[in-house]
Amino acid sequence: MDILFIAHCPPYPPRVDERGLIYYLAREYERRRQLVDLVCFYDRPEQLADVPRYSHLFRDIKLVPSVQKTPGQLQQRLRKNTLHFPKNANEAWSPEMWEAIDFFLQTKPYLITYLFGALDVYEYHYLVQHYPTIFVPLAAHSHALPTRIAATKTRSEKKQLQQLLNVARSYESWMYTPFSRVVVNTENDARVLSSADPSLNVHVIPMGVDVDYFVPTGYPPAIPALLFIGDFANKDHCDAAVQICKYIYPQVRRNRPDLELYIVGDNPPPELKNFASEKVYITGHVLDVRPLFELSSIYVNPLVRQTGINKRILESLAMMTPVVATPKSCEGLSLQHEQHILLGESGEELVRGIQRLLQSPQLYQRLQHDGRDLINQHYTWQHVADQYQHLHSKLLGY
Repeated sequence: MDILFIAHCPPYPPRVDERGLIYYLAREYERRRQLVDLVCFYDRPEQLADVPRYSHLFRDIKLVPSVQKTPGQLQQRLRKNTLHFPKNANEAWSPEMWEAIDFFLQTKPYLITYLFGALDVYEYHYLVQHYPTIFVPLAAHSHALPTRIAATKTRSEKKQLQQLLNVARSYESWMYTPFSRVVVNTENDARVLSSADPSLNVHVIPMGVDVDYFVPTGYPPAIPALLFIGDFANKDHCDAAVQICKYIYPQVRRNRPDLELYIVGDNPPPELKNFASEKVYITGHVLDVRPLFELSSIYVNPLVRQTGINKRILESLAMMTPVVATPKSCEGLSLQHEQHILLGESGEELVRGIQRLLQSPQLYQRLQHDGRDLINQHYTWQHVADQYQHLHSKLLGY
Protein backbone atom coordinates (compact mmCIF):
# COMPACT_ATOMS: atom_id res chain seq x y z
CA MET A 1 0.00 0.00 0.00
CA ASP A 2 1.26 3.48 -0.91
CA ILE A 3 0.59 6.15 1.74
CA LEU A 4 1.34 9.88 1.78
CA PHE A 5 2.04 11.71 5.06
CA ILE A 6 1.56 15.50 4.98
CA ALA A 7 2.77 16.97 8.27
CA HIS A 8 3.16 20.30 10.03
CA CYS A 9 6.60 19.28 11.39
CA PRO A 10 9.35 16.68 10.86
CA PRO A 11 9.04 13.36 12.75
CA TYR A 12 12.34 13.74 14.61
CA PRO A 13 13.23 13.53 17.44
CA PRO A 14 10.42 11.00 17.99
CA ARG A 15 10.24 11.35 21.76
CA VAL A 16 9.63 15.12 21.62
CA ASP A 17 6.05 16.44 21.69
CA GLU A 18 3.73 15.00 19.02
CA ARG A 19 6.36 14.04 16.47
CA GLY A 20 6.36 10.50 17.81
CA LEU A 21 3.06 9.60 16.16
CA ILE A 22 4.42 10.45 12.70
CA TYR A 23 7.71 8.65 13.33
CA TYR A 24 6.31 5.50 14.91
CA LEU A 25 3.42 5.08 12.48
CA ALA A 26 5.95 5.28 9.66
CA ARG A 27 8.14 2.72 11.46
CA GLU A 28 5.24 0.31 11.91
CA TYR A 29 4.10 0.70 8.30
CA GLU A 30 7.66 0.17 7.05
CA ARG A 31 7.82 -3.06 9.05
CA ARG A 32 4.59 -4.12 7.32
CA ARG A 33 6.21 -3.39 3.94
CA GLN A 34 3.95 -0.47 3.17
CA LEU A 35 5.42 2.42 1.21
CA VAL A 36 5.16 5.79 2.93
CA ASP A 37 6.24 9.17 1.55
CA LEU A 38 6.59 12.30 3.69
CA VAL A 39 6.04 15.97 2.85
CA CYS A 40 6.41 18.22 5.89
CA PHE A 41 7.21 21.71 7.06
CA TYR A 42 10.39 22.60 8.94
CA ASP A 43 11.26 25.77 10.83
CA ARG A 44 14.93 25.34 11.78
CA PRO A 45 17.90 24.58 9.48
CA GLU A 46 19.17 21.82 11.78
CA GLN A 47 15.97 19.87 11.03
CA LEU A 48 17.32 19.33 7.52
CA ALA A 49 20.37 17.63 9.02
CA ASP A 50 18.10 15.23 10.93
CA VAL A 51 16.61 13.71 7.78
CA PRO A 52 19.11 10.79 7.61
CA ARG A 53 17.95 9.74 11.09
CA TYR A 54 14.52 8.75 9.76
CA SER A 55 15.00 8.41 5.99
CA HIS A 56 14.97 4.60 6.28
CA LEU A 57 11.28 4.76 7.25
CA PHE A 58 10.15 6.56 4.10
CA ARG A 59 10.47 5.98 0.39
CA ASP A 60 10.69 9.70 -0.43
CA ILE A 61 10.94 12.79 1.79
CA LYS A 62 10.44 16.46 1.03
CA LEU A 63 10.86 19.24 3.62
CA VAL A 64 9.40 22.68 2.95
CA PRO A 65 10.13 25.84 5.00
CA SER A 66 7.21 26.75 7.22
CA VAL A 67 5.29 29.96 6.62
CA GLN A 68 4.15 32.26 9.41
CA LYS A 69 0.54 33.30 9.05
CA THR A 70 -0.41 36.82 10.11
CA PRO A 71 -3.63 37.51 12.04
CA GLY A 72 -4.81 39.38 8.94
CA GLN A 73 -4.37 36.31 6.74
CA LEU A 74 -6.25 34.13 9.23
CA GLN A 75 -9.11 36.61 9.47
CA GLN A 76 -9.31 37.04 5.70
CA ARG A 77 -10.14 33.36 5.22
CA LEU A 78 -12.72 33.46 7.96
CA ARG A 79 -14.56 36.38 6.38
CA LYS A 80 -15.18 34.75 2.99
CA ASN A 81 -16.45 31.17 2.62
CA THR A 82 -15.05 30.83 -0.90
CA LEU A 83 -11.54 31.31 0.52
CA HIS A 84 -11.83 28.58 3.18
CA PHE A 85 -10.23 25.89 1.00
CA PRO A 86 -7.69 27.12 -1.58
CA LYS A 87 -8.02 25.70 -5.08
CA ASN A 88 -4.54 26.43 -6.39
CA ALA A 89 -1.00 27.13 -5.20
CA ASN A 90 -1.37 30.89 -5.40
CA GLU A 91 -4.24 30.86 -2.92
CA ALA A 92 -2.35 28.71 -0.39
CA TRP A 93 -0.36 30.13 2.50
CA SER A 94 2.53 27.97 1.30
CA PRO A 95 2.57 27.65 -2.51
CA GLU A 96 5.79 25.61 -2.19
CA MET A 97 4.06 23.00 -0.02
CA TRP A 98 1.12 22.91 -2.43
CA GLU A 99 3.42 22.19 -5.35
CA ALA A 100 5.36 19.54 -3.41
CA ILE A 101 2.15 17.68 -2.47
CA ASP A 102 0.83 17.98 -6.01
CA PHE A 103 4.05 16.48 -7.42
CA PHE A 104 3.86 13.48 -5.06
CA LEU A 105 0.20 12.88 -5.88
CA GLN A 106 0.87 13.08 -9.62
CA THR A 107 3.76 10.60 -9.51
CA LYS A 108 2.72 7.94 -6.92
CA PRO A 109 -0.32 5.62 -6.72
CA TYR A 110 -1.47 6.47 -3.18
CA LEU A 111 -4.39 4.65 -1.61
CA ILE A 112 -4.50 6.70 1.63
CA THR A 113 -3.32 10.18 2.62
CA TYR A 114 -2.71 11.52 6.13
CA LEU A 115 -2.72 15.12 7.35
CA PHE A 116 -0.90 15.73 10.65
CA GLY A 117 -1.37 19.20 12.13
CA ALA A 118 -4.17 21.73 11.96
CA LEU A 119 -4.11 25.17 10.31
CA ASP A 120 -0.81 24.38 8.60
CA VAL A 121 -2.16 21.42 6.63
CA TYR A 122 -5.94 21.60 6.35
CA GLU A 123 -5.67 23.94 3.33
CA TYR A 124 -4.52 21.10 1.06
CA HIS A 125 -7.97 19.49 1.00
CA TYR A 126 -8.47 20.34 -2.68
CA LEU A 127 -5.37 18.31 -3.57
CA VAL A 128 -6.35 15.19 -1.59
CA GLN A 129 -10.14 15.38 -2.02
CA HIS A 130 -10.25 12.25 -4.20
CA TYR A 131 -8.27 10.15 -1.70
CA PRO A 132 -9.45 8.62 1.58
CA THR A 133 -7.82 11.00 4.06
CA ILE A 134 -7.15 10.68 7.78
CA PHE A 135 -6.76 14.04 9.53
CA VAL A 136 -4.87 13.94 12.83
CA PRO A 137 -5.01 17.37 14.55
CA LEU A 138 -1.61 17.50 16.23
CA ALA A 139 -1.12 21.26 16.43
CA ALA A 140 -2.83 23.40 19.09
CA HIS A 141 -6.59 23.32 18.80
CA SER A 142 -9.40 24.65 20.95
CA HIS A 143 -9.28 21.88 23.54
CA ALA A 144 -5.55 22.34 24.12
CA LEU A 145 -5.43 26.12 24.15
CA PRO A 146 -7.43 26.88 27.34
CA THR A 147 -4.97 24.74 29.30
CA ARG A 148 -2.05 26.58 27.73
CA ILE A 149 -3.68 29.94 28.46
CA ALA A 150 -4.21 29.03 32.12
CA ALA A 151 -0.62 27.81 32.37
CA THR A 152 0.99 30.81 30.64
CA LYS A 153 2.93 33.17 32.89
CA THR A 154 2.89 36.49 30.98
CA ARG A 155 -0.05 38.72 30.09
CA SER A 156 1.14 39.25 26.51
CA GLU A 157 1.36 35.49 25.88
CA LYS A 158 -2.10 34.98 27.35
CA LYS A 159 -3.49 37.64 25.01
CA GLN A 160 -1.85 36.04 21.96
CA LEU A 161 -3.10 32.58 22.91
CA GLN A 162 -6.62 33.88 23.56
CA GLN A 163 -6.67 35.41 20.08
CA LEU A 164 -5.45 32.10 18.65
CA LEU A 165 -8.16 30.27 20.60
CA ASN A 166 -10.86 32.49 19.11
CA VAL A 167 -9.51 31.87 15.62
CA ALA A 168 -9.12 28.13 16.24
CA ARG A 169 -12.74 27.77 17.35
CA SER A 170 -13.90 29.58 14.24
CA TYR A 171 -11.80 27.40 11.93
CA GLU A 172 -12.78 24.17 13.69
CA SER A 173 -16.43 24.78 12.91
CA TRP A 174 -15.66 23.90 9.27
CA MET A 175 -11.97 23.04 8.83
CA TYR A 176 -12.20 19.24 9.30
CA THR A 177 -15.60 18.76 7.66
CA PRO A 178 -14.55 17.49 4.20
CA PHE A 179 -12.09 14.85 5.42
CA SER A 180 -12.90 11.14 5.59
CA ARG A 181 -11.87 10.61 9.20
CA VAL A 182 -10.55 12.78 12.05
CA VAL A 183 -8.46 11.01 14.71
CA VAL A 184 -7.78 12.44 18.18
CA ASN A 185 -6.07 11.04 21.29
CA THR A 186 -8.80 11.36 23.93
CA GLU A 187 -12.57 11.33 24.34
CA ASN A 188 -12.40 14.95 25.55
CA ASP A 189 -10.73 16.00 22.30
CA ALA A 190 -13.43 14.15 20.36
CA ARG A 191 -16.20 15.91 22.30
CA VAL A 192 -14.69 19.34 21.66
CA LEU A 193 -14.36 18.79 17.90
CA SER A 194 -17.79 17.18 17.62
CA SER A 195 -19.41 20.07 19.48
CA ALA A 196 -17.84 22.50 17.01
CA ASP A 197 -18.93 20.36 14.03
CA PRO A 198 -21.40 17.52 14.77
CA SER A 199 -21.03 16.15 11.22
CA LEU A 200 -17.44 15.02 11.82
CA ASN A 201 -16.52 11.34 11.71
CA VAL A 202 -14.22 11.39 14.77
CA HIS A 203 -12.26 8.40 16.05
CA VAL A 204 -10.24 8.15 19.27
CA ILE A 205 -6.86 6.41 19.06
CA PRO A 206 -4.49 7.03 22.01
CA MET A 207 -0.79 7.68 21.59
CA GLY A 208 1.68 4.87 22.25
CA VAL A 209 5.07 4.31 23.84
CA ASP A 210 8.18 2.70 22.36
CA VAL A 211 8.46 -0.53 24.36
CA ASP A 212 11.67 -1.43 22.51
CA TYR A 213 13.29 1.72 23.92
CA PHE A 214 11.67 1.95 27.36
CA VAL A 215 12.81 -1.41 28.73
CA PRO A 216 13.44 -1.82 32.48
CA THR A 217 16.61 -3.57 33.65
CA GLY A 218 14.81 -5.12 36.61
CA TYR A 219 17.24 -3.75 39.18
CA PRO A 220 15.51 -1.94 42.07
CA PRO A 221 16.66 1.60 42.99
CA ALA A 222 19.52 1.55 45.50
CA ILE A 223 17.97 4.51 47.35
CA PRO A 224 14.21 5.28 47.41
CA ALA A 225 13.41 8.29 45.25
CA LEU A 226 10.50 10.21 43.76
CA LEU A 227 10.53 11.55 40.19
CA PHE A 228 8.64 14.23 38.29
CA ILE A 229 9.35 15.22 34.66
CA GLY A 230 7.81 18.43 33.35
CA ASP A 231 8.00 21.28 30.88
CA PHE A 232 8.69 24.33 33.00
CA ALA A 233 7.64 26.78 30.33
CA ASN A 234 4.20 25.55 31.41
CA LYS A 235 2.97 27.15 34.63
CA ASP A 236 0.94 24.06 35.57
CA HIS A 237 4.10 21.96 35.46
CA CYS A 238 5.93 24.50 37.61
CA ASP A 239 3.09 24.49 40.13
CA ALA A 240 3.10 20.69 40.22
CA ALA A 241 6.87 20.56 40.81
CA VAL A 242 6.64 23.19 43.55
CA GLN A 243 3.85 21.21 45.23
CA ILE A 244 6.04 18.11 45.23
CA CYS A 245 9.06 19.98 46.61
CA LYS A 246 7.17 22.06 49.15
CA TYR A 247 4.56 19.63 50.46
CA ILE A 248 4.52 16.07 49.07
CA TYR A 249 8.22 15.24 49.38
CA PRO A 250 8.69 16.67 52.92
CA GLN A 251 5.58 14.83 54.14
CA VAL A 252 6.79 11.47 52.83
CA ARG A 253 10.36 12.05 53.98
CA ARG A 254 9.29 12.39 57.62
CA ASN A 255 9.13 8.60 57.78
CA ARG A 256 11.75 7.96 55.07
CA PRO A 257 14.73 10.26 55.77
CA ASP A 258 16.75 8.51 53.05
CA LEU A 259 14.20 9.48 50.36
CA GLU A 260 15.51 11.47 47.38
CA LEU A 261 13.70 13.60 44.79
CA TYR A 262 14.41 14.22 41.09
CA ILE A 263 12.72 17.17 39.35
CA VAL A 264 13.52 17.05 35.63
CA GLY A 265 12.69 19.37 32.74
CA ASP A 266 13.80 22.28 30.59
CA ASN A 267 14.31 25.73 32.06
CA PRO A 268 13.43 25.25 35.73
CA PRO A 269 12.62 28.70 37.17
CA PRO A 270 14.53 30.17 40.14
CA GLU A 271 11.67 29.35 42.53
CA LEU A 272 12.16 25.69 41.66
CA LYS A 273 15.96 25.75 41.69
CA ASN A 274 15.81 27.09 45.25
CA PHE A 275 14.57 23.69 46.43
CA ALA A 276 17.78 21.95 45.34
CA SER A 277 19.61 20.32 48.22
CA GLU A 278 21.68 17.27 49.14
CA LYS A 279 18.72 14.97 48.39
CA VAL A 280 16.69 17.13 45.97
CA TYR A 281 18.02 17.22 42.42
CA ILE A 282 16.74 19.89 40.00
CA THR A 283 18.40 18.61 36.84
CA GLY A 284 17.18 20.75 33.96
CA HIS A 285 17.00 19.07 30.55
CA VAL A 286 17.86 15.35 30.34
CA LEU A 287 18.21 13.78 26.91
CA ASP A 288 17.59 10.18 28.01
CA VAL A 289 15.12 9.83 30.89
CA ARG A 290 15.35 6.04 31.20
CA PRO A 291 18.11 6.07 33.85
CA LEU A 292 15.97 8.44 35.93
CA PHE A 293 13.06 6.01 35.88
CA GLU A 294 15.51 3.30 36.93
CA LEU A 295 16.85 5.44 39.80
CA SER A 296 13.36 6.30 41.03
CA SER A 297 10.97 4.25 43.13
CA ILE A 298 7.83 6.18 42.20
CA TYR A 299 6.77 8.63 39.49
CA VAL A 300 4.59 11.39 40.97
CA ASN A 301 2.31 13.58 38.89
CA PRO A 302 0.06 16.12 40.69
CA LEU A 303 -1.02 18.03 37.56
CA VAL A 304 -4.46 19.61 37.81
CA ARG A 305 -4.83 20.09 34.03
CA GLN A 306 -3.76 17.87 31.18
CA THR A 307 -4.27 18.10 27.42
CA GLY A 308 -3.97 14.98 25.34
CA ILE A 309 -2.10 11.89 26.49
CA ASN A 310 0.48 12.21 29.28
CA LYS A 311 3.40 10.41 27.67
CA ARG A 312 5.47 10.47 30.88
CA ILE A 313 2.95 8.24 32.59
CA LEU A 314 3.11 5.80 29.67
CA GLU A 315 6.91 5.83 29.82
CA SER A 316 6.89 5.29 33.57
CA LEU A 317 4.56 2.30 33.32
CA ALA A 318 6.69 0.87 30.50
CA MET A 319 9.78 1.22 32.74
CA MET A 320 7.90 -0.52 35.61
CA THR A 321 8.17 2.57 37.82
CA PRO A 322 4.87 2.74 39.75
CA VAL A 323 2.84 5.93 39.37
CA VAL A 324 0.96 8.03 41.92
CA ALA A 325 -1.00 10.76 40.13
CA THR A 326 -4.11 12.90 39.92
CA PRO A 327 -6.98 11.68 37.72
CA LYS A 328 -6.56 14.79 35.53
CA SER A 329 -2.97 13.90 34.70
CA CYS A 330 -4.18 10.53 33.37
CA GLU A 331 -6.83 11.88 31.02
CA GLY A 332 -7.35 9.61 28.03
CA LEU A 333 -5.60 6.60 29.58
CA SER A 334 -7.42 3.39 30.55
CA LEU A 335 -5.87 3.12 34.01
CA GLN A 336 -7.53 1.43 36.96
CA HIS A 337 -6.90 2.72 40.47
CA GLU A 338 -5.17 0.10 42.63
CA GLN A 339 -4.41 -2.07 39.58
CA HIS A 340 -2.20 0.01 37.27
CA ILE A 341 -1.76 3.21 39.29
CA LEU A 342 -2.64 4.91 42.57
CA LEU A 343 -4.83 7.99 42.11
CA GLY A 344 -5.28 10.96 44.43
CA GLU A 345 -7.19 14.19 44.01
CA SER A 346 -5.31 16.16 46.68
CA GLY A 347 -1.77 16.47 47.92
CA GLU A 348 -2.75 14.53 51.05
CA GLU A 349 -4.11 11.64 48.98
CA LEU A 350 -0.97 11.59 46.83
CA VAL A 351 1.19 11.46 49.97
CA ARG A 352 -0.83 8.53 51.30
CA GLY A 353 -0.48 6.72 47.97
CA ILE A 354 3.30 7.16 47.99
CA GLN A 355 3.50 5.98 51.59
CA ARG A 356 1.44 2.88 50.78
CA LEU A 357 3.75 1.94 47.91
CA LEU A 358 6.91 2.43 49.99
CA GLN A 359 5.47 0.29 52.77
CA SER A 360 3.90 -2.51 50.72
CA PRO A 361 6.24 -4.55 48.47
CA GLN A 362 3.28 -6.67 47.35
CA LEU A 363 1.29 -3.63 46.12
CA TYR A 364 4.44 -2.13 44.61
CA GLN A 365 5.23 -5.25 42.58
CA ARG A 366 1.63 -5.69 41.45
CA LEU A 367 1.53 -2.14 40.05
CA GLN A 368 4.89 -2.70 38.37
CA HIS A 369 3.77 -5.82 36.51
CA ASP A 370 0.18 -4.83 35.80
CA GLY A 371 1.33 -1.44 34.52
CA ARG A 372 3.83 -2.97 32.10
CA ASP A 373 1.25 -5.55 31.00
CA LEU A 374 -1.24 -2.77 30.26
CA ILE A 375 1.34 -0.99 28.10
CA ASN A 376 2.15 -4.19 26.19
CA GLN A 377 -1.52 -4.91 25.56
CA HIS A 378 -2.88 -1.46 24.69
CA TYR A 379 -0.21 1.22 24.28
CA THR A 380 2.50 -0.16 22.02
CA TRP A 381 2.99 1.62 18.70
CA GLN A 382 2.15 -1.69 17.02
CA HIS A 383 -1.27 -1.59 18.69
CA VAL A 384 -1.71 2.07 17.68
CA ALA A 385 -0.83 1.21 14.06
CA ASP A 386 -3.30 -1.70 14.12
CA GLN A 387 -6.09 0.75 14.95
CA TYR A 388 -5.10 3.06 12.10
CA GLN A 389 -4.91 0.08 9.75
CA HIS A 390 -8.45 -0.82 10.79
CA LEU A 391 -9.46 2.65 9.60
CA HIS A 392 -7.69 1.95 6.29
CA SER A 393 -9.82 -1.17 5.84
CA LYS A 394 -13.03 0.76 6.50
CA LEU A 395 -12.08 3.58 4.14
CA LEU A 396 -11.02 1.23 1.35
CA GLY A 397 -13.90 -1.22 1.85
CA TYR A 398 -11.70 -4.21 2.68
